[in-house]
Amino acid sequence: GRYRVSDAVGDTAAAYIVSVRFDGIAYFSTPFDATAESVSPIAVYDTSSATPPVVLRERHVLVRRPEVEADRRVIEVLILANDGDRTRVAAGDTAVWHGALPAEGSAFQVGTSDVSEDAITFQDGTISVFAPVPPGERQIVIGYLVGTERHQLHIPVEQPVGMLNVLAEDT
Repeated sequence: GRYRVSDAVGDTAAAYIVSVRFDGIAYFSTPFDATAESVSPIAVYDTSSATPPVVLRERHVLVRRPEVEADRRVIEVLILANDGDRTRVAAGDTAVWHGALPAEGSAFQVGTSDVSEDAITFQDGTISVFAPVPPGERQIVIGYLVGTERHQLHIPVEQPVGMLNVLAEDT
């Protein structure tokens, strides 16, 4: 199919996106502004609940120094990848992807991510993602607390990961 953005787009301070729904999944263009000479194509894909696998391409862990009389905040950036040619969707209560989290963590939250907060759950030391994952990469940002009485943080690596970075704000 084709689409055209009309000349009515003119607010130079605004950012625009175009979306289309295919097979129950919403797909989006890259953001553009009123000065854009062209708009990116929108790719849509068939879906599958079995393949391709969604893998953890990168995991970045930032351990913040503790605030005064407060717990230490940890922020993780997870880069999930679908290297196939279909959008991977959840099958019933089976997640598209899941991974282990530190047992020392508490108060898990989802930050600004490529996946809706409603499609991510934390249970029994595991993060599970139920959102559709089209081909390409999706970023998930999570945060949690670790008590200041802890002097060690065990980052479980129970599956292959292309890149793992751990950054600590203090010694």
